[in-house]
Amino acid sequence: MLFKNPFIYIILVFASVSASCSRYIDAVAKKDKLPKTVGYLTIYPDSNVFSYKTSITLTKDKEKIYPRSFKIALPKDLKYYEVVGSTHFVFYYDNNQSVMVVVDLEGNTPVAEEIDQIIQSKLTLTKSKFDIKRIPLNVKYKQLVVKKKGVTFLLYNIAPRNYDLFVNYLSSFSWQLQSL
Repeated sequence: MLFKNPFIYIILVFASVSASCSRYIDAVAKKDKLPKTVGYLTIYPDSNVFSYKTSITLTKDKEKIYPRSFKIALPKDLKYYEVVGSTHFVFYYDNNQSVMVVVDLEGNTPVAEEIDQIIQSKLTLTKSKFDIKRIPLNVKYKQLVVKKKGVTFLLYNIAPRNYDLFVNYLSSFSWQLQSL
């Protein structure tokens, strides 16, 4: 007998079930039909909507820089997301798949076009197990940089089977009116 105490076996089974259920931050019970909001993320049974709004004004020397509010729908199975300042938003999925949204707040700063430049930009991440700077480029997966007025999207290490899904979600991006 592997465990002499049956309670240890029960605790191990419970711990493994709990760990597998909390694998994604956007998991909802099948019976939940109403969305739930956690931070900037609204979780629906079939997708997520990330809504960024803040009234905190940034300063650069004596110049005031105002953040921009936006909304974007994202695929399910989100493992983690990170907001860096009011400019960089990184969303992490299985198999090192990542989506980065880079907002240009000053309107005159050209946003990098190369994947390495975007990832290694002035991005300062918190110390967590998710860090796009430490995720190696997977040549078997797909990468894409999409630029629109005031925003750049990076799809990084997207599995070929998920590529169209992620690309389609980028079209959901919209600027929101800022009420200060």
